[in-house]
Amino acid sequence: MAELEKYIKMFEGVRRAPGPMWGAATKGRAPHKPLLLLAVLDLAARGALPAAFLDIGGDLVELNELFNGYWRRVVPAGRTSSIAFPFSRLHNEPFWELVALPGRTIDAAAVNNVSTVVQLRALAAGARMDAELHLLMQGVEARAALRLALIHAHFDATAAAALEEQAAVHAGAAANVPGFLLTLAGRGIIPPADRALWPAQENLGRHRQRFGLD
Repeated sequence: MAELEKYIKMFEGVRRAPGPMWGAATKGRAPHKPLLLLAVLDLAARGALPAAFLDIGGDLVELNELFNGYWRRVVPAGRTSSIAFPFSRLHNEPFWELVALPGRTIDAAAVNNVSTVVQLRALAAGARMDAELHLLMQGVEARAALRLALIHAHFDATAAAALEEQAAVHAGAAANVPGFLLTLAGRGIIPPADRALWPAQENLGRHRQRFGLD
């Protein structure tokens, strides 16, 4: 329990930049870091976080979707962000370390220059979180405690309720709730602003052909 309390305090103390563009919902500060950590907790709940190292060389679509699910609940419409922004800035927290690519150096200037996944991948192979934190994330009760710490430390009551509701949506989607996909019928797909997260067109074509969508 001492380890859990340590990371609860770290999550509550995540540093966030203040700014006039952030309103009461995010307590006047940038919400990127806590929202990404909520998405990482969801990955752990889905069994998609097998190691303390988060490799960014592969498919980041699921992490991006989880992050954007939370983002849309608390950030005004029209404002977007890439997961690369908080992924890189979390390097400034004691439990998260970017792992540089050979020949690259992780310093403040390099981190502050990252705003897209392409830029992030040009700098780092991924991020390594504390092994103890990763282990805690595998437990249901610890995940719930960490999630509540993030939500209630960094968001007002209205935003907190919306984020808790979104967490339940993510959990339901992961559990493949019957009929969930049917609610998406006829709705257009809005791609991520970061083109690095778009699926390859040839792969998308094969998928549509395989499932008779053309």
